[in-house]
Amino acid sequence: MRVKQSARSGEPDEGGDGVAEWDFDDSGIRALRQYARAVGVALSLGGDCWCVEEEPRGGIYLPLDGRVAAFPEHDVALLWDEKAGWSASLETTGGADVVLERFTGPAKASPADVAAWAADLLRTEAVDDLTRVA
Repeated sequence: MRVKQSARSGEPDEGGDGVAEWDFDDSGIRALRQYARAVGVALSLGGDCWCVEEEPRGGIYLPLDGRVAAFPEHDVALLWDEKAGWSASLETTGGADVVLERFTGPAKASPADVAAWAADLLRTEAVDDLTRVA
């Protein structure tokens, strides 16, 4: 739903001379939330433990249950970006997360494929087994 409002009267402006323009179309963010929820279900995560952002471009933050054996002191999260797709990162105390690996499939992979990739990642025993990301 797009509404233009006249700066003078505050009434909807059908003539196009309004200063403010509001866009109430939230279908993009709803689709992103559904995708995040589906990936969370495929990973057997309880509740809505993910975070979605739509601006400046779509993104998902999804913390995993479990840790990579090579880095037992760090939590692991999956990150999704609408252009780059999925990546797995180590959460650090300094706030500069370290990307461990990127999913090599399509940017919007099926939830089952993301879950299988994440399960493999959590079974990784050695750093050399990870795909290095520059």
